[in-house]
Amino acid sequence: MKTLPLLILTFACARPVETPDIGAPVGSPGSLALRGGFAPGGERIDLVLADGRITSLTVDAPADTSLDVTGRTFAPGFIDSHVHLAFWTVGESLPATGLVAAVDLAAPETWIGRDQGALRVVWAGPMVTAISGYPTQSWGSGGYGIECADADAAREAVRALHAAGARVIKVPVTGENALDDSTLRAAVEEAHGLGLLTVSHAMGDDEAIRAADAGVDLLAHTPTATLSDDAIAAWASRGVISTLRAFGGWGARGGQPQAAARGRGHGALRHRHGQLAHRGDRRLGAGASGLGGAEPGGDPRLRHLRPGGHLGL
Repeated sequence: MKTLPLLILTFACARPVETPDIGAPVGSPGSLALRGGFAPGGERIDLVLADGRITSLTVDAPADTSLDVTGRTFAPGFIDSHVHLAFWTVGESLPATGLVAAVDLAAPETWIGRDQGALRVVWAGPMVTAISGYPTQSWGSGGYGIECADADAAREAVRALHAAGARVIKVPVTGENALDDSTLRAAVEEAHGLGLLTVSHAMGDDEAIRAADAGVDLLAHTPTATLSDDAIAAWASRGVISTLRAFGGWGARGGQPQAAARGRGHGALRHRHGQLAHRGDRRLGAGASGLGGAEPGGDPRLRHLRPGGHLGL
């Protein structure tokens, strides 16, 4: 029998509902059939689990135990690609909302590897930043950045984070005090030598280009500035994490754009997504960030993800 790797499942529909208690945990002895549901494309299926794997999608397939989920839609568990769990301590509650994994893109080093219950986390630890660089003089003053004076210090910081368990390195390229080009490149090269991806906080067009020139793999946010052709070309084959509601996306106040007058509202950010999504072999991820007014999963304002196909989502 063909088997598929099991992704933890969540149930979603057009309106908020209570997620049923399936009783037997995934991976317990015997098989469990979730009957009456639909695949994301609308096809009627029964989903059978056994020994921690999906063993059948056939309607009326036999199983030891059955659970009626009529009218629900099956979906794999979601990954939030940009969180700050030390800043917003909701990690253990996120699996109940459908999030099964997250990438934490800045936390004090003591948080690396900290137990988050059922949530799987990839940790960056503190950002590798310049002296008095972002975010050490603002929200991240409590250990969210390691300040580096030169390339040697940046390399050492990367090695220390890797030894502590970090599996991605974040290098901000923003503000008046930012890593110079040689130090930025040294941090990126050291990370790559250790097999780690790198991600950058780069909000402007010139910042995005600097990050790309240094070899950074991912942008932590969709830039708030209109991107030049050079920036789009530089990032067309790399990864971009859309943080949706941070930096002037859909805010917490009645679902209205908080910064539209400054050109940083939902429509403006959607334009940035579109610029990046329609070029090259792009990878778009989604994240809440946790610093821009977003709540954990289940927020109906995330409905604007549904027509996201035109952005390459």
